[in-house]
Amino acid sequence: MAEKLADGRKGKRGTNFTNPKKQMLTVIVKKYKNIMENKRTDAATTKQKAQAWEKISQDFNANGISPEHRPAVKLKVLWGNLKRNTRKNFSNLRQETFKTGGGSNPLKEDPLAMQVEEIIGNTAEPMENAYDEAALSENNDEVTGSLEWMYEEIQIDEDFIVQPTVEESELYVLYFFLIFC
Repeated sequence: MAEKLADGRKGKRGTNFTNPKKQMLTVIVKKYKNIMENKRTDAATTKQKAQAWEKISQDFNANGISPEHRPAVKLKVLWGNLKRNTRKNFSNLRQETFKTGGGSNPLKEDPLAMQVEEIIGNTAEPMENAYDEAALSENNDEVTGSLEWMYEEIQIDEDFIVQPTVEESELYVLYFFLIFC
């Protein structure tokens, strides 16, 4: 994508970032992790982030790893792309693990994604949800085991009838709703 200049014209496209350049950016961003990954959006935080990106740009260009000057805007776009690709990579790894039933995963972990994940923390992992389908299938024995105690045996003429109470019936309906919906 071409860079827009101040007068509205498009500038020349820069060269692609190589893996060593991406790794260098992750090392530099790690120094400013607390500022970069702050979720606040107030004026003071935004100003801190802009100043941090300028420092990151100075550090990146001072290393001499890249012959061309990389402005803070380009580095910020690269960092956003690295974070997005890391989340996508971890999502694909999780999906493949579920496909194989927890067996060997044909996808390999990306070392660059591991560095980025170390910085962004648990945003690459989904939040736990006790009511989603995966949690129910993992804890299926616990769920069905917990339903067994809800029934009372009532003896009538040597025949056993299992009859749930009102509260237990509601739980039973909720359980089947979660399983089949």
